[in-house]
Amino acid sequence: MADTFEVSMPRTKATTQFLALHTKEKLKVIELGMTFLSTGNRQVQYWNNDQWEGKLTALKLEKQKRIEKLLTEMRDLKEELERLTVNHHGDMNTLVSKARAQAKVLYKGEIESLRETIRTKDAAIASKALEASTSYQKAYADFSDKLDSREAHWEAKMVSQRDRYETRLQEATDALNQLTMRAQNSTLKGQSGESLTLHVLTRMFPTAEVEDTHSQKGRGDFIMRETDFCMLIETKNYRNNVTKPEIDKFYRDIEVNNDIDCGLFMSLKSGICARADFALEVCSGKPIIFLHNVTDNMENVRLAVQLFRLIKQSDMVDLTSTEITCKLKNSIPVIKRNWSKIRQRLQKLQVAVGECIDDQEGVVRTIFELANLRY
Repeated sequence: MADTFEVSMPRTKATTQFLALHTKEKLKVIELGMTFLSTGNRQVQYWNNDQWEGKLTALKLEKQKRIEKLLTEMRDLKEELERLTVNHHGDMNTLVSKARAQAKVLYKGEIESLRETIRTKDAAIASKALEASTSYQKAYADFSDKLDSREAHWEAKMVSQRDRYETRLQEATDALNQLTMRAQNSTLKGQSGESLTLHVLTRMFPTAEVEDTHSQKGRGDFIMRETDFCMLIETKNYRNNVTKPEIDKFYRDIEVNNDIDCGLFMSLKSGICARADFALEVCSGKPIIFLHNVTDNMENVRLAVQLFRLIKQSDMVDLTSTEITCKLKNSIPVIKRNWSKIRQRLQKLQVAVGECIDDQEGVVRTIFELANLRY
């Protein structure tokens, strides 16, 4: 902390304003006043002392001369520096020339030795290049011979494969002709569809047991057994949609076979009457699925089996209510058809009764005419 002291001043307007200032402002006022006082004293001294002014003028002249002398010395030093720089560059060039001459003399023998080594290496390289060229020509000739041999081998193999493929093509043509002949016979056509279905089931479910049951009455076309369920499969290879009698027969097969857990009705090349593709129903508490155009959508068979597994593993699926809903839904078209039949028969009955009434009225009219009575 700076030392402090007290000063007594007479009370005037200026001292009163000074005392009202902050300490820092007071210090600035004192410093500024001292500066003004010193500057004013010098100015007064300049005004009142000609001798002092002359002295200052002499000092200024002396200072100017000294500056000019220093500038002259600086120019001389700069010229000396330029001269020394030029001399230095000349000395350096001389030294470099001498060093080059000495190095040339010193390394002349070594340079000649290296040149001789280079010539020797060039000769060796040329010899190796000639040897490599000869080896390349020999290797190319061997490669060309092997290529010709390989081409002959592959040409013979292609001829053999072409003959084999032509044989297979003929066999495929014969098989196609047989399939065409089968397509003209409904029994053979059904057998082709069953063979395709058996092949698809065997390929998709290699661990399952697939039994061909088309010759057994009321057992569908196939029964597929796995560890978790047993499925009855009905296959139709019709050109047009499968009709309702075939669906009813499928229902009967599901109902009478107690060992069956689920059923799959597949139409290979057409739709199924009144059933959407992948329609899920319940018959006798067993889920059944209808598939359309399975030949073009073989993967649907796998999806249907996965859905059966999920239904069997889940405890949340109420098959009873679903079966009731399906039966009610399937009975709607039957009810509508029966109503239409009743209406048609009522209309026919009305026409027949009207005809009977007209006939009876004609008979009565005739009787009254015979009795000469007015009807």
